[in-house]
Amino acid sequence: MVWTNTEYKEKLMAALPMKHPWHNRFHIEMPFGLINDPNGLSFYQGEYHIFYQWNPYSCEHKHKSWGYIKTTDFVHYTLPCLALVPGNSFDLDGCYTGCGFVEQDKLQFVYTGNVKNDKNERESYQCLGSLQADGTIKKEGVLIAKQPSGYTAHFRDPYIFYRAGEQYMVLGIQNESLKGHVVLYHKKAGSWEFAGEIKTNLGDFGYMWECPNMLRFADVDVLLFSPQGLQSTETKWQNLYQTGYIVGNFNLSTLELRHGDFEEVDMGFDFYAPQVFEANGRHLMLGWIGMPDRGEDYPTSDKGWMFALTIMRELIMKNGHLYQRPIHEIESLRSNKTELFRRDLTNYQGELPRGSEILLDLVLGETKQIKFEFHFGLEKITFTYDRQKEVLCINRNAMKLGGKGIRKFKLVAKTNLRLHFFIDRTVIELFCQAGEKTATLMYFPETDCSPNLVIKADGLVTSIKASIWQMGDIEYK
Repeated sequence: MVWTNTEYKEKLMAALPMKHPWHNRFHIEMPFGLINDPNGLSFYQGEYHIFYQWNPYSCEHKHKSWGYIKTTDFVHYTLPCLALVPGNSFDLDGCYTGCGFVEQDKLQFVYTGNVKNDKNERESYQCLGSLQADGTIKKEGVLIAKQPSGYTAHFRDPYIFYRAGEQYMVLGIQNESLKGHVVLYHKKAGSWEFAGEIKTNLGDFGYMWECPNMLRFADVDVLLFSPQGLQSTETKWQNLYQTGYIVGNFNLSTLELRHGDFEEVDMGFDFYAPQVFEANGRHLMLGWIGMPDRGEDYPTSDKGWMFALTIMRELIMKNGHLYQRPIHEIESLRSNKTELFRRDLTNYQGELPRGSEILLDLVLGETKQIKFEFHFGLEKITFTYDRQKEVLCINRNAMKLGGKGIRKFKLVAKTNLRLHFFIDRTVIELFCQAGEKTATLMYFPETDCSPNLVIKADGLVTSIKASIWQMGDIEYK
């Protein structure tokens, strides 16, 4: 199935604006089909260019194309279009994840072309494209036609970075022992040469590393990637697949990355495959709100669409740890601010706007455990902070539809707890302790209603200060 441009535009215009109660209002998503990995994120000619994996035809992980929108303010976006679609010999079965870069004053892209051969075996090609005036990506051909020796065809997700004015590329890969790694290529005399495998001390760390990003903050390097096949613990690696990073110093000569522990990027149920790009002095990250191979957790598939993208986040390096904060531009979506201040309380209840941002600052006082419940009619999602265990627990088992379960993660809050929630129609994003930890999840309430916030503490909370805003809608024009 391939739509003509006329058919595509007719379907898009008929589906906008998105009105179903489960359609999010200030998170990027599509009116139909399945979206996943952010791709090709770039700042070019004064605009932010956002691409993403998109199957517009169904809610299956097939027909992977690149959707495309752009913005100057992260509030007003161009109408989505199909920028890159499969069909050539090197990407017949999907235009997979890739990155954007500016060279010779052109916005260009490297992406993985996926092909299944006559024996139904995977073939992976690293391909070049360039943005055209009509918003499509012109395919310029194949840069790397085959994975290096000793590795399987699970070889994908190119990400370009620069050091000392030279161009490098990292890719996720699986070796013939079926273990995940990242490899490095170096551009020399106009062609890409295999430099080798990046050396870490992670050892046996899953069977595939997807979507690597190589970042630099001042004098430290960060390798961010999404490993598959980690064994979960009570407070770590609890999703089917994870996303995290290691911080250290990368030696381009020896390919050794001396680093600390692997830290997860997001502790919620639904976060994967983010991409980071630099713009105007900021490291900006966009993630996929969803989880591969868990389609049963997302009932919007019965309505014709699946998944969303996170709020754009700025990454800040502090003491060897990445802090995340929502970009300041989305503050322009705020309206109808409500402020709350209470002393010496154990309980609170209040109605929230449909689509809200909630900033909570608490002096914990005597309480050892405090719960924040978001009620949607007779359903609820609970965030519980255990001060003695220094663990925050998210429980969505009281929801009837969609994914359920519990997530726990370590969070230190000795006397003060700061929680920053964004509550959209089916997405919750939480930033804890000024972005030290984040958690993203999807939920699907049966009742179309305004949520209620209920706070319950087992002892007196010295004070609670809250700022609550109604959030407006992002627009596609």
